[in-house]
Amino acid sequence: MLYIEWKTNFEREVYNDDLGQKVGALLLDMFNQKSRCTRAILQLYTNLRESGVIFMGNGIDVMSPLSSSQLTSLKSNGYSFIGRYYCADTSNLKLLTLAEAQRISSAGLDTIVVYQDANNYPGAFSYTIGVSDCNNAIARAGTVGQPYNTAIYFAVDYDAAGGGTLANIDEYFRGISDAMRTYKQVNGGGWNIGIYGGIGTVDYMYGKYGIYNVWQTIAWSGTSISSHANVYQKAIKAFIDVDGKSLEVDLDTSYSGIGSFRV
Repeated sequence: MLYIEWKTNFEREVYNDDLGQKVGALLLDMFNQKSRCTRAILQLYTNLRESGVIFMGNGIDVMSPLSSSQLTSLKSNGYSFIGRYYCADTSNLKLLTLAEAQRISSAGLDTIVVYQDANNYPGAFSYTIGVSDCNNAIARAGTVGQPYNTAIYFAVDYDAAGGGTLANIDEYFRGISDAMRTYKQVNGGGWNIGIYGGIGTVDYMYGKYGIYNVWQTIAWSGTSISSHANVYQKAIKAFIDVDGKSLEVDLDTSYSGIGSFRV
């Protein structure tokens, strides 16, 4: 199982330079040969991630729409992706719209999306709610034109691991998985299921119900970064200069296979 899990991670990696590509290809080849040096390979892989060789870029996630001038400013300041939201309420300003998704893409930036209504206490998670949230997310993705085989993250915005309520989260994602499987059977394709949360929660759910896209938050994580993290939310409620004005954002780093898209 460890072999399969580590190999899956490698196949999802994006390398930011020639060295990263060559090293990654070598390591993947060693995995394909089922090398007995897997522990040494994993350690090297971890070191490469921490040193930035295996690295995609920096991004932000925000609760409100971004203008074309703000997106141009973010691009010029070295950001490569924007995190936005899907939710049930179509009048909520945090909801990503087609127009904004097009603006983000036109600015040369990628988009990642997380579905969140409340999602911040145990009672917000059950099988039935998972089915409903997934169907809402599918509808929003269709409206935006999000391509199949990219990720929709689903938020767990509290310390489910520390609070002993991971069973609720498991049932929630079982509902999401069943709803997405039904959609794919009818439509011949769909989206990858991702999870957002603290390290204990995302590590617990990784690999279950097809969850291989992980957006880890610094909240409830201490100083640890999961080896499964595709996106790491490294700062919450930070302020950065965007188009000459201060903007409140969360700061993110991406390592690999984040399930981003353009429209």
